[in-house]
Amino acid sequence: IVGGAERALKTTNGTSWTSISGPLAIEGVPGIAVDPANPSHIIAISVFDKLYQSTNGGTSWTPLPTGFTGQTTCSNAIVISPVNSNYIYLGTCNDGIYASQNGGFTWAQMAGTVYGNTIYAFTTDSTGAVYAAGNNGGLYKARTTDSSWTVIATNLPTNIRTILVDPSNPQNIYFGTDLGFYRSIGGGIFNPSNNGIPAQSLSSLVFKPGSTTTLFAGAMCGGVYKSTDSGSSWSLVYDGGCVESLAFLGTTLFAGTQTPGVFSSPDYGATWSNAGNLNSGNRSLVD
Repeated sequence: IVGGAERALKTTNGTSWTSISGPLAIEGVPGIAVDPANPSHIIAISVFDKLYQSTNGGTSWTPLPTGFTGQTTCSNAIVISPVNSNYIYLGTCNDGIYASQNGGFTWAQMAGTVYGNTIYAFTTDSTGAVYAAGNNGGLYKARTTDSSWTVIATNLPTNIRTILVDPSNPQNIYFGTDLGFYRSIGGGIFNPSNNGIPAQSLSSLVFKPGSTTTLFAGAMCGGVYKSTDSGSSWSLVYDGGCVESLAFLGTTLFAGTQTPGVFSSPDYGATWSNAGNLNSGNRSLVD
């Protein structure tokens, strides 16, 4: 699924796209979350700060009740817990994180250090923990039983845009910031690792399917970069528009850009093509 400034679309083959029906056909969609335990269960944020839910893979959508009080999300930060799909976390603009424990029907602000901050990124790990980061230079972690967030690291670069956790070892954590790529290996100190990649805003990080050492990074100032050594070194594999998001469909990598749209690579970045002449502003991709 791709969410853009104007509408949301869906593909099952990577070449042909159909508009998602209902309100999301005309409302912009900056953020989408897919239930890890049930891919047919999807929650989307509209540009009007409304939440919609699909239980049939995006074929139809219904609005979630107004238990969420309408704080502007200002980002695409939303995630569904991998161990309990009733737990949903939503990042806001200058108001921290709101959590729902009943599938989005009611919401409460989570306490802790993230209060009052803008949240840009969530991710999960193989144990079911959720990670969050935003504009205050901190990285935080919580489980479904927690009412607040545990601090993992502070004094990091502000504006952490994306987080990635090694599925085979949750102590290996990677994230993209406005100052480039950072990582912690084995639970150690977070350090920059920008050999071959500019120290600029990184919007998205993904693993190559089946690998925990090959990573792809999307740069907001243009291009997709690839590392085959856990981020020690990088090479440019796509010199295109401002990349807002990356996602895999099978073994095909998709890059959503501000302009000129969505591009795909069937060979892990070696070659690229236009993925269906989509409109510009396709910023949020999920697989």
